[in-house]
Amino acid sequence: MHDAQVYMADHLTVLNSSVLANAARWAEHDMHVTKHHDYQPRSAHPYNNQDIHNPPIDFATFIDGESLEQVDLFLWVNLGMHHVPTTGDLPNAVTTNGHSSIRLTPHNLFLLDQSVHSSSRVRIDYEKYHVTEINLFGQQARNPCTAIVDPDQAQLLQYCGIFGAHP
Repeated sequence: MHDAQVYMADHLTVLNSSVLANAARWAEHDMHVTKHHDYQPRSAHPYNNQDIHNPPIDFATFIDGESLEQVDLFLWVNLGMHHVPTTGDLPNAVTTNGHSSIRLTPHNLFLLDQSVHSSSRVRIDYEKYHVTEINLFGQQARNPCTAIVDPDQAQLLQYCGIFGAHP
């Protein structure tokens, strides 16, 4: 029986790096929020490694204490990932299981779900591809719309795909 191994991926490894100095200051945190400026189109420059103490673009100058109220914002997001090698990588790592993403969602934006205040809520119940009930929650349909169906159009409700019929 093998001993269990725990792999701890290093995170934000450039923090206080003497090798990079000012060349990659954008990588010191997961995210930075700054006021949008047209003269700041990118966080680094291909030649930043030529003079790490005085790079062409020093991201640290972007963080200058400007007010972020009622201005256009720019998010600088550090989406890195770590690849822990496995025997499946031999003889070379063709694929990786690493993924990176960001999701921006409001947190406590409203006290309640705003859909409860909607005056045009509709719930349609289905059973075996047929409508069984339409609940308008007490609202009256003012101008009901009708669909004009061309008999030459494909009947997509009966479409079964390439694998067969509906269950």
